[in-house]
Amino acid sequence: MQKKILFVMPSSTNEPVITGGISILSGVAKKCMWDVELFDSYQYDTAKVNKESYFQAKEMTGEIMPLKGGRKGDTLLPFEELVIDLQDKINIFEPSIIAVSFTSYEYGIFLSFWKKIKVPLSTLIICGGYHAVIAPDEVISSKLFSMVVIGEGEEVVKEILNAYEHGKDLSKIDGTFFYDKIRTQICRNQRKELIDKTRLWQCIPDDSLYLHEQKYFLIPSFNGKTC
Repeated sequence: MQKKILFVMPSSTNEPVITGGISILSGVAKKCMWDVELFDSYQYDTAKVNKESYFQAKEMTGEIMPLKGGRKGDTLLPFEELVIDLQDKINIFEPSIIAVSFTSYEYGIFLSFWKKIKVPLSTLIICGGYHAVIAPDEVISSKLFSMVVIGEGEEVVKEILNAYEHGKDLSKIDGTFFYDKIRTQICRNQRKELIDKTRLWQCIPDDSLYLHEQKYFLIPSFNGKTC
């Protein structure tokens, strides 16, 4: 079995932002000796899906200060190319697990392209992030995911990776909802307690996923356990 996990970030920012959550989970996966790669959709034009970007929406409400000259430094790629490029990424990397992270805002972006992607039936598709935590029933009922992480991901993802590697039952892992494709049933496991502060930062975040592009930057408010 190839131990490969592909993180997919349906970004709404149109900015190359390092997200703490994916960095942490990448660190977890690499500690478990999994190969990790990232597909970040920040460079694609999502105007057809959302009238304004994440930052533009916050500028309009006064939550953040507008930047002179705007925030988009590069020409965005056509949204249609996102499906082509993501499909190529999956075909070439051949991940055993695809892990998606999204906010509620980004969940709509994800839905706009994911059904066009062809993924082998053997691939485990999991998701997490703010929307998965606050609306797990909606997400798991979409039948697009095998598992939804319904809380903090560090220890849960580690448990998922180990169970997958050793062929153990994935349907009974606390902190997740599981969709059984064969029986078309949903298993709703209980939430885990919040990670104790003594274990909170045991896993060192891995930012190496972002180092191939010097454009990536870190927003101070994202330098933590974000989506």
